[in-house]
Amino acid sequence: MKILIADDTPSSRLVLSSVLRKEGHAVVTAEDGRKAVDLFEREQPDIVIMDIQMPVMDGYDATQLIKTRSGGRFVPVIFLTSMSEEESLVHGIKRGGDDFLTKPCSPVIVKAKIEALNRIRELHALVNAQNEDLRRYQDYLEQEQELASTILSNILRSSALNLPHFKYRLSPASIMNGDLLLVSRTPTGTLHLMLGDFTGHGLSAAIGAVPAAEVFYEMSAVGYPISSIAAALNQKLKRTLPSHLFCAACLLEVDQISHSVAVWSGGLPDVLVWRPQRGLCRRFRSQHLPLGVVSEESFIAGVEVDTLTPGDQIYLYTDGLIEG
Repeated sequence: MKILIADDTPSSRLVLSSVLRKEGHAVVTAEDGRKAVDLFEREQPDIVIMDIQMPVMDGYDATQLIKTRSGGRFVPVIFLTSMSEEESLVHGIKRGGDDFLTKPCSPVIVKAKIEALNRIRELHALVNAQNEDLRRYQDYLEQEQELASTILSNILRSSALNLPHFKYRLSPASIMNGDLLLVSRTPTGTLHLMLGDFTGHGLSAAIGAVPAAEVFYEMSAVGYPISSIAAALNQKLKRTLPSHLFCAACLLEVDQISHSVAVWSGGLPDVLVWRPQRGLCRRFRSQHLPLGVVSEESFIAGVEVDTLTPGDQIYLYTDGLIEG
């Protein structure tokens, strides 16, 4: 290590320098506080041994300047004091000192204090490095969330979410939390809706949303029923995504001509049908595993069908609603 000794007594500087050099440390010395600060800025020592009473600038002021100019590093300052300077010692600790040595200094004590403070210094440097790693990781996560949010926004803009009699809420809107809502109409006017909840958050969830949206829109535009769309979605996600990434989903097909609704549900909470005159009149419970879990051969595409009456309200939601 490099150690700065600031003391206006030449003999004291000589003794401490000799002790520290024998331990393999590099030593620089100053005879007053002002020169100590200048040397600190030029030499960037690891530890400072600071006398309190010095000309030009005392040890208190010099220590304060050194602490403010350390650039985020932890640079321990050891005050030199005498047995009769307890009040000065307390004041020195308050002004930024980290430890003290009493004059005349024992080489054994000097060595022990230097080693102890060096361990603290190294630990402080390690913590700073870890904090910097965390800061960079946080920046990475924010970039990932921004990218995921952009992908999700592009998908939602392709969806017919501005249809009459249709209301939705996605929260939090600033983070891709894994939830996906897609709406489309078939050539015959039938309404298709998909509510999905991907495992994971951020970019990993957005990556899953892209192929899901592609399959949903393309097949709805042709007029496939939701049973076929569910099977195609499962096949696509099973083939393209890693095993830990899948999508709890519910697909609805609302036919306004026949006043019927068909539901495929895998892994999401119950779909509720609310009738103003009767209240809750129907629950469509999840009958299947989430999309992307089972193989194409094991997938069950069966749907439940029921009749709607004018004024019926259908509610879909992910587990984020009931867990929140």
